[in-house]
Amino acid sequence: MAPNDLESRLHERPPTSRNESVHKNILLTSHGRPPWYGEDGKVLTDAFVIGVAGGSASGKTFVAEQILRKAEHLPSVVIMSQDSFYNRLSPEQVKIAFENKHDFDHPNALDSKLFASCLADLKSCKQVNVPRYSFVKHQREDERQYIYGAAIIIVEGIMAMHDPDLRALYDLKVCFSLPLACNFFFLSF
Repeated sequence: MAPNDLESRLHERPPTSRNESVHKNILLTSHGRPPWYGEDGKVLTDAFVIGVAGGSASGKTFVAEQILRKAEHLPSVVIMSQDSFYNRLSPEQVKIAFENKHDFDHPNALDSKLFASCLADLKSCKQVNVPRYSFVKHQREDERQYIYGAAIIIVEGIMAMHDPDLRALYDLKVCFSLPLACNFFFLSF
């Protein structure tokens, strides 16, 4: 192509429809997030994971969302809530949950193996399908949330520090400790 042809092409009006386009559309695909580089110039292969734990109404979700807002200029920052990993409940357990008698604060209420597996995969820049939990139905839903290529993962939950397999995946651990009276005060709103 002659230089004048290139110059004239730069000033052409872009096509207004697909049929008018001269060039074939190109789909760019990726196998994960773009590489990040450490201070030594080497490619970082794992996502950075922040674990945030504390009692009910201690500010975990608020702080996780603030970190997300402050890091909005970074690619692929996600919040992963332990609430997504509550076990499926039997019909009898659902009935008890609707009576507010099911103990969701017990470690056995969570599928810790699935939680650790999803986090390990996401940390190593693999795709994961995170379960969704419905507090309206008191049940884990069949639909899952697809997450892929996170650079920073914020994990939050009341038992986020309980499981040693989860703790081993955190690069930074944040724990909130409030007097119980404060938690009850905030829960009353």
